[in-house]
Amino acid sequence: MGKNMDEAIACVKEGMGHFPESKSLLVLLTELYTYNEDFKALPSLYQKLIVMDPLDIISWIGLGSSLEYSGKYQKAKQAFESALKIDDKNESALEGLATCLISLNKIEEAGKLLNALVRTDRKNLNYCTLLARLYIQTNMFDDAKFLLQDYKYSNEGEFDIIDYLIDACDVAESKHRKKVLTAHM
Repeated sequence: MGKNMDEAIACVKEGMGHFPESKSLLVLLTELYTYNEDFKALPSLYQKLIVMDPLDIISWIGLGSSLEYSGKYQKAKQAFESALKIDDKNESALEGLATCLISLNKIEEAGKLLNALVRTDRKNLNYCTLLARLYIQTNMFDDAKFLLQDYKYSNEGEFDIIDYLIDACDVAESKHRKKVLTAHM
């Protein structure tokens, strides 16, 4: 963390000492920590924001993201579910929930959610790549490639990332086949 950022954080913390109920200072502090990728303090800060305003969906999503980043997937999942109780169509909360489900190896639940999201919004690259990731994780390589190619052609554009993902899918499939063959020898 740079000297100027350390000073900014210290200044905001000092301000919070004078105004402990200031939501603006607390939000600023979460932004400073996020900017510096210093995620350890974020869950407790987001929890304070949630106590101040339980319907603050951004704080629920921030809590979920910070917990997910620290590997606390079950707690992150619960935070994203709380956000979805406020707005069941919030894309950030839906994506966060999907990534947590994948990380928790809740493949069927993640698949249902991601398939529904892709059907709802076929132009959303994040939904498409998350579902492709799930397919690859479960060795459904043809489904992953079909989904990615369908996305590419239905959105009529040059998508280098899609080509890269299709290539990565081919590599993963090749490695899987070698592993299976080796296991049978």
